[in-house]
Amino acid sequence: MASFQPSYPAKILLFGEYTVLLGGSGLSLPWFGCGAAWVQDPQAAPEFGAFIDFLASKAVLSKAIDTEALAADYADGWRLRSTIPFGSGLGSSGVLCAAIFDRYHRKERNLEETRKVLSGMEGYFHGRSSGLDPLVSFLKKAIVSRRDDLEVLAEIPKLAGPGFKIELVDSASPRETRALVEKFRARTDNDPQYRDLIAKELIPANEAAINGLLTNDHEAIIKHWQVISSLSLDVFRDMIPEQMRQIWMAGISSRRTFYKLCGAGGGGYFLKLSLL
Repeated sequence: MASFQPSYPAKILLFGEYTVLLGGSGLSLPWFGCGAAWVQDPQAAPEFGAFIDFLASKAVLSKAIDTEALAADYADGWRLRSTIPFGSGLGSSGVLCAAIFDRYHRKERNLEETRKVLSGMEGYFHGRSSGLDPLVSFLKKAIVSRRDDLEVLAEIPKLAGPGFKIELVDSASPRETRALVEKFRARTDNDPQYRDLIAKELIPANEAAINGLLTNDHEAIIKHWQVISSLSLDVFRDMIPEQMRQIWMAGISSRRTFYKLCGAGGGGYFLKLSLL
């Protein structure tokens, strides 16, 4: 059996949860704390035979991916061994798409073409996908998305600075991204006040936090992270498990720790900024 050396990192959506669906900016980072790699081991998870069938059934995807070679290797015992917990918000489905694209794509593509193929692939898992999660794992670089514009960063922003650090927190609760995204879309379609709150308050706070991180403005990062944390208790209340909600509110009251979603929320990992 081939030795395990992670080749595709997990991802963290640091800023832009749900707001990217309404035209807001997002910042996604590769996270090398866990990842995945190809191994020739029929017992390795995950099984993805049904996913191969999906790729082969879509004309656009089957033109982009050599599904015959993929199916042959799958029959020969090749699997993607992953240390990314499923349903954690760290991109387990995105890593699978990135790994398959990397190994079986038929021709080189530019950044936007690659994103579109990865978007179609990840749609199997989430219904609709921007393609950014698998793109981050494929490139192993941080990406800022601004509407239809993608900026690949030369360096991965640091998650710590004078007086603060950002880290992952495991809620120990499962999540189901597709249902949460569908619920969010339905509410923004039918509740103009909710949509306006996001557009007028949450999206600007995300933009300012991203700019702060990119310019090493640590005061701006802390200030706007706090705004996002407070707004999230109202805007994303249904995406925060009850036990996390209590910790969240206690952190804000102490003015020492401030939580936010890490992707869709609902369970899995969340992000915490701590003042030192």
